[in-house]
Amino acid sequence: MKSQVLASLVVLASTVAAHGGVCHYTVDGAEYNGTLWHLWDLENNPIPDPPQVPSIQRRWDFNPVFDVTSGNMTCNWDGTATASSIHAPIHAGNNITAHWDNFMPDVFPNVWPHSIGPILAYMAACPGDSCEGFDGSGDVWFKIGQVGLSPEAEDLRGPWKQGGLLQPGADGTPGYTVAIPKNLKSGKYLIRHEVIMLASRPPQFYIECAQLSITGNGTASPSGDYLASFPGAYKDEDPGLAMSQWWMGPGGSPFQPEWNTTEYPFPGPEVWSEQ
Repeated sequence: MKSQVLASLVVLASTVAAHGGVCHYTVDGAEYNGTLWHLWDLENNPIPDPPQVPSIQRRWDFNPVFDVTSGNMTCNWDGTATASSIHAPIHAGNNITAHWDNFMPDVFPNVWPHSIGPILAYMAACPGDSCEGFDGSGDVWFKIGQVGLSPEAEDLRGPWKQGGLLQPGADGTPGYTVAIPKNLKSGKYLIRHEVIMLASRPPQFYIECAQLSITGNGTASPSGDYLASFPGAYKDEDPGLAMSQWWMGPGGSPFQPEWNTTEYPFPGPEVWSEQ
């Protein structure tokens, strides 16, 4: 089901660059609209904000973040809760699917325009009974999922699963699906989806955050070894990011010895999956 916000983006698609992001979510089987902060046309003129609707998603900009030390690494540009923000209920152990869209469907029909790099999902516990006003700062983020190369890849040139974000997956649904750890303590959480595009110098980070209300009988929380901050979790010299100095796309740099593997070194902490 396309959201109201997604419909408004299609109208604007011919005026914006070939970027994109998470435009709606399926949370425990329920559909939730995305939101946007602002858009700019090709002449860099501001386009009026689309109408804001009640959303679980934090405000965001369709442009990527390039600087791993930027405060925008937390929840994108702005990254604050909307005036009509809500929390999506989901039982620990159940699935959330983030659905991406690009903003040039005439140029990239049903294709995510970036195809090289990983997809990651993080969560952070919010203080109190609401995520509103929580900026996600500090060592609070733990990783719950990550995907990299597709099974048919022979080396780091791909293909990568990122390239199929707009195509139906194994369950017939486009996007990236991850399960909430089933023993996670109940409460309010932010979930942070991130796509890293490595065919760029420096890498491009596409980040969106949303608000969840976790239910269930879980009692577990990640230990400090699994927690990280944004910014702070990544460094330019991390092996999984430094490889962007070489252009791995078609017609790019000569084959590098470092690419001769299907073991991609994901940036950030290890995945926490307390069961």
